[in-house]
Amino acid sequence: MGIVPKGMRMLIAISAGKVSSRMCRPFAYRNAATFTTSTQFCCPGSPKNITENVKKLDNGIDKFLDPEVQRLLKSLTGMDYKIIFRRRNLGGKLHEPNYTFMTAEQLEEAVDEANIKAHELLQMPPVLHPRKPINKNISFDPVLQGLEKDGTTLLFTDITQNISDLDRLIVARESDGTLRHATWEEREKMNKIYFPTPSKCFKTPKMFTDPELLQSVLARAMVETTYDVVDSRKDYDYLRSTRHYGGMVFYLTRLRKMDRLLGFLLDNARIQEASNLVSLFCIMFPECKSAQTKADNQIDIIRNYIEADAILGSELRLRLNSYVEDQRSKEELHKGIAKAHGL
Repeated sequence: MGIVPKGMRMLIAISAGKVSSRMCRPFAYRNAATFTTSTQFCCPGSPKNITENVKKLDNGIDKFLDPEVQRLLKSLTGMDYKIIFRRRNLGGKLHEPNYTFMTAEQLEEAVDEANIKAHELLQMPPVLHPRKPINKNISFDPVLQGLEKDGTTLLFTDITQNISDLDRLIVARESDGTLRHATWEEREKMNKIYFPTPSKCFKTPKMFTDPELLQSVLARAMVETTYDVVDSRKDYDYLRSTRHYGGMVFYLTRLRKMDRLLGFLLDNARIQEASNLVSLFCIMFPECKSAQTKADNQIDIIRNYIEADAILGSELRLRLNSYVEDQRSKEELHKGIAKAHGL
């Protein structure tokens, strides 16, 4: 958003093709700021950045609903009940836990209900194609050039009732005389002003004061930038056993950025998850060399990927060899203990 210039700007709202006189009045400073735009600012999810990355992010999205991909993502997500059912301080009142005496049959039923609830809470948000930016001009009127000397863009909104936010007519008049359809950002701002909803407001979200910041951000808007931050910090376990872990794994895999995650799994001896991650990669990229190489066990599956397709091959090779050596040492130790006890 740009800064409101001197002499407060006025927004004209169009209703059913007629100018609404009651809406043609200056707004307070805090609201008027939303009616002007500037090309100086650009957020990660803006149409400009989406245009630059749409081809990169589009790769492999359609495979998200593949049954085998879903199975591997759920397996990688895990199911830690302590994380799934933990208490969250979201500003409301915390209630004391209830303790109930149960028979064995009742306990089994309660466990089954908890499993169903856990699967519901771990349901991954859908992965969608990035929406295409709106870049459609309506007309050009050179007579209006220079009318807004400070470069302000004026927005006009159809405030007719019973029209969805997606279908509502919102147009913008540029300072050079161009009349165009409003961008997604501009549409969202205007719809929030004229037709606010409880879930869309200008108040500071509680997620910025919530200690569980990463999950709060992801719960509000699935932003790939958040996944990149988690990946750069290797804070994968912050999202494990949450509904966002599978989406992060899918995102990193389809962009071939999964090597750090694979190294993290090897360092923590989570070989089954590491093998599933490579299997997911082979499904996403069936033409890759590791997908066409036969493997007899989990170690071979991982090693084939490291040797053929990994970007951080040398680093991952050291970690895998370290894991194999550690496992061999443990086996020799167990054999020595068993032999000493005559087993």
